[in-house]
Amino acid sequence: MSDPTLLETIDSWSKGSLVINKLLKLLPFGRTLSPAEYSEFQSNLPRIASAAQEQLLYWHLSQSTAPNNHPFETLLLWNNNDYLWFYAIPLQEQHLVDQLQDGVRIRYLEKFWLSHSQIEIDIQDLRLVTAPHGYQLVTMEGKELTYKWNDSTWNTTRENPDQRLVDPTIYYLPPSEPTDVEILKFAKDRR
Repeated sequence: MSDPTLLETIDSWSKGSLVINKLLKLLPFGRTLSPAEYSEFQSNLPRIASAAQEQLLYWHLSQSTAPNNHPFETLLLWNNNDYLWFYAIPLQEQHLVDQLQDGVRIRYLEKFWLSHSQIEIDIQDLRLVTAPHGYQLVTMEGKELTYKWNDSTWNTTRENPDQRLVDPTIYYLPPSEPTDVEILKFAKDRR
């Protein structure tokens, strides 16, 4: 499997050609974020807001329409779980487990939502749960960031209070099988 294009790391209800590259390049879908990478992501929030504003302008100027022939009003991009859990994470799984055991927080971008009133970004946390044969990587809700166009500020609108990196109270298991045929073949070949 070759290195993915930006569009292979995300899922969307919109055609990829209607999303400007400048915005896509600022959204680190399809990979985990170390503390340094997460800090860099946070420092890019003003650029993300600017690129999102350009996205809205692009829709307006190009008169882009949704399949129902109405103007685009929202953009929803989310993490491609097949790519993340069956390609990106397995390539570094032991390293991620070691980092979490050492107290290092690992995150990933789950969702980006853009409308004419605001931007919402969901960040998920990777955690460990004790399993019969060691540890298993799991995910849990992390943080939601919201940018409202009317006040031009980013706010944390949700943050998980459970900071335990090992055996958190509430967590979610990753998918057990990929849904994409090519990634399914890749995952089976790695076993």
